[in-house]
Amino acid sequence: MKVSPVNSIYYVISHVFSYLLISVAFTFLMFVVAYLYKGINLGVLETINIGITLNIGSVVFLIMALLIGRLDSLSQPIGTITYLVLSFLGGLWMPVAAMPKFLSQIATFLPSYNYARLGWRLLENKGIDVKSVTILFIYIICFLGIYILLQRKEQAN
Repeated sequence: MKVSPVNSIYYVISHVFSYLLISVAFTFLMFVVAYLYKGINLGVLETINIGITLNIGSVVFLIMALLIGRLDSLSQPIGTITYLVLSFLGGLWMPVAAMPKFLSQIATFLPSYNYARLGWRLLENKGIDVKSVTILFIYIICFLGIYILLQRKEQAN
């Protein structure tokens, strides 16, 4: 990146877009495998709705991965620790209702919980949860801002 004339904002957007394309491809593959091997047959609109929701919601984690990736040799252990903490505290391993009150309150503000909530609401045939989308959007803006600041700092050196 140090020799690239590309603006740091365009640079991060191109990374997110390329990762998003990979995510879309794997989401499509997941639907094909579910249909062929498990006989899961969703309607076209339901499949599109689930695919779009999953992939748009994943943007926060794509940007988080970019940030963690900047840590070079520390990226693997930090990524693993981040995954474990977000999975546990986000209610993916145990229901948030079963957690102590202070942990359950923290969970509702984590990106993992709010991303999962999008999926849970789809399964319940409920609409998109505006609070979850807002929280994910705030994380996206924060992570993007941090990434761009780090890129600009690196370019200045």
